[in-house]
Amino acid sequence: MIALRMTDRDRRVLVVGGASILLIVGVARGLPALSAYAAERRAEAARSTELLRHREWLSGNARGLERELVRVRGQLAAYDSALVEGETPSTASARLAQLVSDAVSETDARLASIRMSSDSAAKNGELAHVVAYASVSGDLTSLATVLQLLEEGPHLLSVSELSISSTQAAVPRTQAEQLQAELVVEGLYRRATRLGTSR
Repeated sequence: MIALRMTDRDRRVLVVGGASILLIVGVARGLPALSAYAAERRAEAARSTELLRHREWLSGNARGLERELVRVRGQLAAYDSALVEGETPSTASARLAQLVSDAVSETDARLASIRMSSDSAAKNGELAHVVAYASVSGDLTSLATVLQLLEEGPHLLSVSELSISSTQAAVPRTQAEQLQAELVVEGLYRRATRLGTSR
């Protein structure tokens, strides 16, 4: 058996070589883990930056959205104020009948009869139709004024049908011809006409 003697120099070379091998193996294994960690940190930083941008956008737009909401609510309130007031079909019908009667009373015309109809299937808060079938007599000027008062008044009303006939066989030239008008006046009502009223 041959015994090998290692000198101090050989031992140093062996130790340095072993340490170098261990260092190379450690770096080879550690670099991918370090790269993955760095990539994960970069991704987290990008997500944090994106979230911060979203928060800034929401903060900046929240005030604009709030102003827009206030504007829309104001428009809805103004629109609701032009509807025929009434919490039920019967009250809406009574209110429309009153509006037609008021328009006629401001002229020389006369309201002969009025019949009402309304949409009773509407749920709370929904818009529904209310209709008046009115028979009005008067001269041409007074009837035209009635139509104008109904359609140009503060309420959203529409004369959807109109038929006119003469009530006189012969009319002297000095006298205005008396006419009979059959009107169909339509409007909209909501169970609560003011925004924010409990349904």
